[in-house]
Amino acid sequence: MIAGAAAAAILCLLGAIHLYWAAGGSFGKSATLPTANGKFVLHPTPLITVLVAIALFAMAALVLARLALWLIGAIFLLRAVGDFRYVGFFKRVRDSRFAKFDTLYYSPLCLLLASLILLSWVARASPCSVGFSRRLFTASLLYRRPCRDSGSSPRAVARLPDAPPPAR
Repeated sequence: MIAGAAAAAILCLLGAIHLYWAAGGSFGKSATLPTANGKFVLHPTPLITVLVAIALFAMAALVLARLALWLIGAIFLLRAVGDFRYVGFFKRVRDSRFAKFDTLYYSPLCLLLASLILLSWVARASPCSVGFSRRLFTASLLYRRPCRDSGSSPRAVARLPDAPPPAR
């Protein structure tokens, strides 16, 4: 739960920064868009920036609700890998201010978010759920709490006998 809360806090902070930019703020904005030959590759409007902020807030809410965690984690993992041209760890254009910030801050932040969210997804799995073993086998070795629904455990644990049926 701590990993999910940390990821949600980061997503809310990023959403707030995007709202600041959409409202006309300019601090840090020049280093957040990729450039090629000194010209911006993207030209987001304030509406697009607000939509990105809404998406970030929605992702934070979904992370706190523990919904679609694998999808959100995959989105940030793909962003960290990048498009192999302007963004991500494997970009080819590396001589701009954005490229330096992307290598040092933005892509590692996306990798951190992906890690936190995917960790939250794995921790959400119960050893009693049907798909648990498909998620990550090693997580089952670390998770030894009894199942809530049946009182049993994924490991062999001694159980108290059930109460006798009531007398008629």
